[in-house]
Amino acid sequence: MKFLKVGCISLIGLFILIFAFGFFFGDTSKQVFNKKNEKVEIQPIIDATQFSKISTEELVAIMGEPQSIDEYMWLIPTTGEKIPGKTYIYENNKYDFMIIKDVVTRFNMYNEDESIKFNDNEELFALFNINPPNSFKKVADTNYALRYSSESENISDFWVLEIENNSFGIAKITYDSSYY
Repeated sequence: MKFLKVGCISLIGLFILIFAFGFFFGDTSKQVFNKKNEKVEIQPIIDATQFSKISTEELVAIMGEPQSIDEYMWLIPTTGEKIPGKTYIYENNKYDFMIIKDVVTRFNMYNEDESIKFNDNEELFALFNINPPNSFKKVADTNYALRYSSESENISDFWVLEIENNSFGIAKITYDSSYY
């Protein structure tokens, strides 16, 4: 009988431990812990998810009229086909959106003064309001560049370049990788 009581108490302790572990480490919100283990809310720079495969009309409704529009013939690397493409440029080239067939296929952000900082990948995702799907897989991490690919319908590629001193120079978020 004593063995049953000890086993029951151990089982209860195990459940409490699993619950506590899930409570502290299972949070999928855009919050992270600082060095004092206090939760810190990360404010997104921009909600990059809202631009996934939207029309240019919807883009202009969100961002306003672009400062400029570059038109060119885009070469699809996988097929060699050339198709018309456009880049809508905003805020003195801080943001640009690549448009193919009147749909936003990629969003680029340039952090030229390196004022935007991050401590880890979770903070990096939060800066763009990205809640990484389970299908997000790290495909490159060179300490200079970090790249995730996904089979998600919304974001197929998240690529951050020129990483140095907890900052980045360029972020590329691809919504439709069939053109890249």
